[in-house]
Amino acid sequence: MKSLNLKITDFKIEYSKNEIISVWIDPKFQKELGISKNNKKLKNKNIILCSCNFKFEENNFKIHFSPDNEANIHKYIKNINSKLAEFLRNKENYIDKISNEILEIKNKSWLSFGQSKLQKEDIFPLINKIKEISFNYNNSYSVFLYDNQLFLGHDIEVRIYKEKIEEICLTG
Repeated sequence: MKSLNLKITDFKIEYSKNEIISVWIDPKFQKELGISKNNKKLKNKNIILCSCNFKFEENNFKIHFSPDNEANIHKYIKNINSKLAEFLRNKENYIDKISNEILEIKNKSWLSFGQSKLQKEDIFPLINKIKEISFNYNNSYSVFLYDNQLFLGHDIEVRIYKEKIEEICLTG
């Protein structure tokens, strides 16, 4: 699988106007976005949300992204085709690495009273289903996996940048 062939017609594109009343941005996220602490000039802007449903093997999931402007939609989709193909081609390796970290989190602080510690082979098949993938402006993306009640219904978010897992956390 070299690349995929998603096209602009595969995506539902929605536009919304938002008015900023107040905002607080986490300093870590602020750094990722390259916004200085002194930047007080935040503008109201239109938001573009592009999404589609995608099927890979027996897994149906949502893909979405939010470009700054319409001109960037084609660029995003080209990048999504490449990044998604790379992820799906190496999905088993990613899931293997994710399983190691999820196992540690589960055994450290998410075991039910009296529950025995889980082993990697218990975790691997449970977190193999993708819920959605969100692509970001900087070529990074987040893969959200179903937790199969390992964490009481929280999604497992895996943040990937340059084909490397940057962070794994629970969301929702």
